[in-house]
Amino acid sequence: MQLNETLAFVTVVDSGSFTAAGKRLGVPKSTLSRQLTRLEERLGTRLLQRTTRKISLTETGKAYFARCKSAIDEIANAERLAADVSGIPKGRLKVSAPFDFGRDTLARWLPEFREQYPEIELELLLSQARVDMVAEGFDVALRGGDLPDSSLISRKLGASELVLIATPDYLKRRGRPVAVADLAAHDTIGMRGPPGGFVLEGPQGPAPLHWTPWLSTNEFGVIVSVVLAGHGIGLCGTKTAGPHLSRGDIERVLPEYGVSSGGLYAVYPSRHHLSPKVRVFVDFVADKAASDW
Repeated sequence: MQLNETLAFVTVVDSGSFTAAGKRLGVPKSTLSRQLTRLEERLGTRLLQRTTRKISLTETGKAYFARCKSAIDEIANAERLAADVSGIPKGRLKVSAPFDFGRDTLARWLPEFREQYPEIELELLLSQARVDMVAEGFDVALRGGDLPDSSLISRKLGASELVLIATPDYLKRRGRPVAVADLAAHDTIGMRGPPGGFVLEGPQGPAPLHWTPWLSTNEFGVIVSVVLAGHGIGLCGTKTAGPHLSRGDIERVLPEYGVSSGGLYAVYPSRHHLSPKVRVFVDFVADKAASDW
């Protein structure tokens, strides 16, 4: 059995091309092509259909890939476990986080994390989209809001709430809403909401937010910037709006109302053991969130 040939096959299929697989394995694509040819000759069957533009699996190739991919993943997990026996957090740690949190908060914390764990090499990618952790090779992702059911393990790091905000000048010019229904007459800015729209929670019970924002976005920083410029009432997370509320640059609108937005979670693939580098990172962010967020 030639495991290098099998690894080459699985990596080519997983990557979608010989070029991408060559980059992952650090070998020329010509080497991979020769390994695949030898594998097919040894097995006596064709596994891949190759064209100049794409590759596709034969029926035999599909069955062979499914079994081999699982086995190689197990070997990779075993190697990670062996490397982690020392318990020293080290190595590359690939993290995904939302733009707002990553830029405004996590970036402030990372120098301290570096001081505590100098042998960890961090790769931080910011995105509002929910990445495919397994396919894209992330060790841990920080996510906001309510988490859907999934195969990922999650740990809640902190709670958050969405509140209505505006500048004192805007409210002086346009008037202060006294009921949720009054928001329909105002310029509004908000997050792209769930299918049924946001529902405010207040003293009279749930109050559906019937409004049509002139600007919808997926980033709280944009909402705060537009609100600070005096262009309407925004629905924003308290963590992002908090410093401006404290300074009086903006103020709560209908302060008795808000939207529970779930919170901040750390998630990681359940098929991976919790390595020391992931564990210390999650613990670190949880501690900082509890004291500084």
